[in-house]
Amino acid sequence: MENKKIFILIFLLSTSFFIFQHYYQKNVLWDFDAYVLNGRFFFWHGIYFELNRPPLAPFLIGILGGSLISEYLYIILISSLFAYSTYKLSKVLKFNEVIFYSLLLNFSTLTYGLFCGTELLALSLLELTIYFVLKENYESGIFSGLSFLARYTMIDYSILLFFHKQKKKILISILLLFLTVLPWLVYNKIVFGNYFASIADSYAENVKFRVHQPINFFNIILFWNILIFLPFFGIKKFKLKRKNLIMLTILIISIINFILTPMKVIRYLFISILPLAYFSYISFSWKKEWAILLFSIMLISSFIFTFLHPCPAFYTQSIKKLKEMNLTNCSIESNIWVYLNYEGIPASPSVRYDLLEKENNTIFLLYKNTEGFGKTKNILFENENYVISGKCIKQTKPIVYIYLKGLNKTLKLLGENESYGYCDVFFPNICREINKI
Repeated sequence: MENKKIFILIFLLSTSFFIFQHYYQKNVLWDFDAYVLNGRFFFWHGIYFELNRPPLAPFLIGILGGSLISEYLYIILISSLFAYSTYKLSKVLKFNEVIFYSLLLNFSTLTYGLFCGTELLALSLLELTIYFVLKENYESGIFSGLSFLARYTMIDYSILLFFHKQKKKILISILLLFLTVLPWLVYNKIVFGNYFASIADSYAENVKFRVHQPINFFNIILFWNILIFLPFFGIKKFKLKRKNLIMLTILIISIINFILTPMKVIRYLFISILPLAYFSYISFSWKKEWAILLFSIMLISSFIFTFLHPCPAFYTQSIKKLKEMNLTNCSIESNIWVYLNYEGIPASPSVRYDLLEKENNTIFLLYKNTEGFGKTKNILFENENYVISGKCIKQTKPIVYIYLKGLNKTLKLLGENESYGYCDVFFPNICREINKI
């Protein structure tokens, strides 16, 4: 009972931090806002939708109401799911749940877990996948499928289903994974004409057409913080047990994914926190008091870090100016389009800055915060921060942002004959054959 009380206290403290972080940094939550917008589009006749976003987080936010309150309910829900999945996994691993939970809730988990909206959700579902694999239960396939619907990159971790001991359970788990994902694929086929529309669009934007960045090893060390050192103390204890191999597989996959992904966004290493916490646990004869002290230090550090990085809504004045000029019902292109849509003003991503003069019949709201910013024609308002220009044409339909559609538009403005469809960027032959069905 004492362990449960401490576990619940850690849950309440970490959830309180997640709520504080969301409130304090609300004005710059680009990805989280995009998931909210997709959730509103699913259920509440929203004004904007991004095809490349996986559906699970928007679905949950949408059924919770799609409002500001629903965002905090979502945070509480995901934090609760993480506590539950960690507790269940601790039991099957025969770990002390307080120690394991404390190790998992390190600085990076607290800072990145719910900042963008899906990292902690995906990790929680992965924990449940592992739990059911170790319990030899078919439901592992369901949670593997759900983790994929939270973040598309989680499909790589479906290899964990092969750690079932029986071939029959492997096959049934894979079938359940497919059935879990199938409704989303069918939705894509009905609405966008291709089963893999969302997946392909996400792959195109985040991988195929991204410029590769170099790896910053210092950032990796900071992200892993204390977890990067602890496992080495117990490397002699490593044995070829199934649970050890599962965690090692997760660690290898997460590192390979980070290396191969063009954008070296440090939170893409988020899943690696699980195996590192696992190996940190088995490296020591942990005392509960040490783990609680470690969690306390990480929690206080996260509060201080967040408090020292306030995020004022820099775009407030430009939105006010659009309203003063009666331009909020116009077709608008902007480099802060998600923030505008979240505030109820329909907007699309702007074309490349070197193509601004070739774009007609739209209003531009562009912040001068990007290298290569170009001049626009027909300037209606300008100051040192942003410019409003162009011609007003009424926006009558909700905006559906499709990356490939925008890419094809750019190629056309450049005078190129090339264009891309969903199957051109995502396993072309397989994609085309399946979409004949």
